[in-house]
Amino acid sequence: MVGVEMQWNLFSGFSREKRVKATKQLVEEARIASDNAQALLEASATVVRNKVTVLERDLQSLLLARDQAQLTTTQVQERLAEQLASVKDVNEALLVEEELGKAYYTALFGYFLAAAEYYNLLGTPQQISALIQ
Repeated sequence: MVGVEMQWNLFSGFSREKRVKATKQLVEEARIASDNAQALLEASATVVRNKVTVLERDLQSLLLARDQAQLTTTQVQERLAEQLASVKDVNEALLVEEELGKAYYTALFGYFLAAAEYYNLLGTPQQISALIQ
């Protein structure tokens, strides 16, 4: 005895329609997630780019201030040699020069960190090594 069973669906439109609708929803969710990620990256890149710009300006200002402090220290030391200034004046000039040097190198470190963050966001973190050298 041999038996054969056959099944024939007359209408399967609803299940196909549900699959199509679910797929469309997934595609839309993926597009929204992609747009959100892109907007987040662009906003982060803008913030970091602004940080780098501000720190570049700070570095220029601090470099000029440090150079001026070195010049002032040299002038005060020359005046001390001619007995027109005291040791206290030289000490104060050296302290100001040291503090400006610390501020400059701290800003330089912050600049390198911000630049590294920026290059990392761009997807090219190896470019920071060219900037450091």
